[in-house]
Amino acid sequence: MGSTRWRSSPQQDASSAQECRSIGDGLNTSLPAENRTYYVTFDPDLARTRDDVELIGFGHRLFDAAIEESLEEPGRGACVRIVRSEIEAPEVGALFNYELFIGAIREDRSLIPVYVSGTTKPSFELGAEILRASPRSAPPGIDDEQILNQVGATLDEWAQAAEDLATQALVERKAERVAEQDRLYEAEHAHLSKYFEHKTRELKRTLRHAAQTRDRIASFPEDDSRRRILPTWEKRVEGAGDALTQAEQERTRRLEDLDGRRKTEIRLELVQAAAIVRVPNHVGP
Repeated sequence: MGSTRWRSSPQQDASSAQECRSIGDGLNTSLPAENRTYYVTFDPDLARTRDDVELIGFGHRLFDAAIEESLEEPGRGACVRIVRSEIEAPEVGALFNYELFIGAIREDRSLIPVYVSGTTKPSFELGAEILRASPRSAPPGIDDEQILNQVGATLDEWAQAAEDLATQALVERKAERVAEQDRLYEAEHAHLSKYFEHKTRELKRTLRHAAQTRDRIASFPEDDSRRRILPTWEKRVEGAGDALTQAEQERTRRLEDLDGRRKTEIRLELVQAAAIVRVPNHVGP
């Protein structure tokens, strides 16, 4: 999901600086009075990586205002889309967009569009075609409120049919993704093992050489030079030992983390639904 922005501007009357002002399509909510562009997103991952983007959802003043506005005026928050198709007569249906999330060694997000109507079985192909289609103006005789009422009468049935098909896609893709995740796990495990094997071998060699030098200096007769140099090499031996211990601990931690991510997490979520009017290519403007 992407981000959305809106702009606020100073009130001409300073006494009304904190009054509600119109946002977008008649939507009212309170915004600060400074001239500023606000960026919002429904994606938590994006919000965590961008300091200038605010996470929006239930509890956010703009989102709650949108919900309240749509409840006050039934049908206001719904979406009706007109698309051209190679059909003989207009057809009313619904498009359900699902997000399939598969998380394991590597995260994978994909959009699953499903189109359903009274005369058309749930279809991925038509869903994808509708997503690609450019928005069209409504031909004469198309009334949004009438369309929404027509869709609402069978919406639960269509939604269940779309979910069944999306779930079928989830099951099919799960098998593919699990096999892929297993290959990624084996490759990443081999990479980490090889990396830390090389790293610990080098650190052990450094520790061994430092210890040999320290022992050789310690065997010298007691004098000022020995007393000055020996502590330096004792410190080097200590540092090399600490580095080796840290590398071994990091290796254990990284491999445990990899094992923890091997279990595949799968989520299917409905992210958008819209009423669709498919009209013949030759109808309307």
